Amino acid sequence: MKQLFLFLSFLSMFSFHSIGQNAGDIDSTFGIYGFADSGQPSTSQFGAIALQPDSNIVCVQRIGSGVYDIVLTRFLPDGSPDVSFGTGGVALTVTAINETPTSVALMSNGKILVGSSSSDGTGGFGTVSCYKTDGSPDSTFALNGIYKSKFPGSTGDGINALTVLSNGEIIAAGLTASSSGTKSSIIKLFPNGTLDSTFGVNGRVIGNSLYMFSLAIQSDGKIVLGGRKLLKMAISRYTSTGIVDSTFGTNGMTVTDHDTSTMSWAIGLFVLPNGNIIGAGAHKTSNLLLHQFMAMEVDSNGVINSSYGTNGAAVDSMPGTYITLPTAAAMQTDNKIIIAGNIAVDTSSGYHFSMVRFNVNGTVDNSFGNNGMVLASQGGRAYCDAVTIQPDHKILIGGMRDFGSGTSTIAVARFGSGIISGMETISRNLQPLTVYPNPSGNEIHLMTGEAGDYEIRIFNMLGMQVEFRKMKTEQHQNIPVYVRDYAPGIYQFTIIGKSGTQSGRFVKE
Repeated sequence: MKQLFLFLSFLSMFSFHSIGQNAGDIDSTFGIYGFADSGQPSTSQFGAIALQPDSNIVCVQRIGSGVYDIVLTRFLPDGSPDVSFGTGGVALTVTAINETPTSVALMSNGKILVGSSSSDGTGGFGTVSCYKTDGSPDSTFALNGIYKSKFPGSTGDGINALTVLSNGEIIAAGLTASSSGTKSSIIKLFPNGTLDSTFGVNGRVIGNSLYMFSLAIQSDGKIVLGGRKLLKMAISRYTSTGIVDSTFGTNGMTVTDHDTSTMSWAIGLFVLPNGNIIGAGAHKTSNLLLHQFMAMEVDSNGVINSSYGTNGAAVDSMPGTYITLPTAAAMQTDNKIIIAGNIAVDTSSGYHFSMVRFNVNGTVDNSFGNNGMVLASQGGRAYCDAVTIQPDHKILIGGMRDFGSGTSTIAVARFGSGIISGMETISRNLQPLTVYPNPSGNEIHLMTGEAGDYEIRIFNMLGMQVEFRKMKTEQHQNIPVYVRDYAPGIYQFTIIGKSGTQSGRFVKE
């Protein structure tokens, strides 16, 4: 059997130049000079991006003018279109409703779920659509492949985020409007697209006054929503059964106290290994065209972590720009936060993809791009709408490219993160970690290098956590992890000790 040895302390002595790419550099091996596009000009709007276990890239967009339909595009890992998907890599679904996709998630069987805000002339509602692995609609899901969500008494609903739980059930969150105002909403579906009546009230929850944009699931199944309350970035939490978690913040919600004179909101939400939660997004300035990149951190009880950034908020600006708008966020395996968006440096050159990266303590990571910032575009204007992290730690930005002719095409760009694939260069003092056997059958063994307290987390390639444990170990202790019930595939592990974080992958046969 093969053995995988991760000698992190040895590898971290080398500069990132030794692997040919600095953190934030465009990956010229992807697509054409780092950019991939569908090659099909259209009037469209990008929705979301997801990575399949085989590293293929699924993008979802809205297409049309006045009447909107959903288009799925799939790229191979090198950025070329996957011609086995749809027609030449593009799958168009025409329905009787207008759909604006906001989110995408993958089921364990490879099917693709898309969350949307939709309408049919009778009002607005949310939809969850299911597609087969080839991009065609799955008529066995809900009603003819689409679940329509409209709360009783609602004047308009929409879905802004969705995720698939480890048991295959689906959580979709969004907004519902009524005569009493707009509130956050959550629904829970079985894998076949029917409501789970044990959740909330007959599968539905009308939440608090949070105007939600983002969603995360804790390891204990609690549901966390991010967005804003009035002008302030806010985070709220619910139990796994859909009840407001009154132990979190104030009546289930925490609101930032950073510069509340202008608006801020969380477009991304991330649960840290220690249970803390980060909301990442945007903060308006007095110049309404300029937004700052902003993140806030709270502990597991919803108390603002004042040691993060400045008094609990990390904020960064791009000086000398004409328009700045953060639109998406992601968290790396080393817990650094990426916030991506759009930048226009003047009134004539158009938008560029942009990114900012924050360290785990909320300071700007000056090793990323140019003093923590990245700008990129190619052959036209580039509008960012989504960002995600590959298993090899590279960063994907999804959006649209406008060539100035009134039409645009879906586009994806890839960047280096500065993390060596399967390993993290966190500390030169980390002791070597040994993982064996690899591939594995019923169990793997982790051999720690030094004594101390450790957290061990294992994720499948959909990003869902399948294992979590805390333990105290002796030096060179062998830790068995039983993986007999894991589905065959590739898994990512992260081990956090007093000297830093170590990550790697193993194969379950």
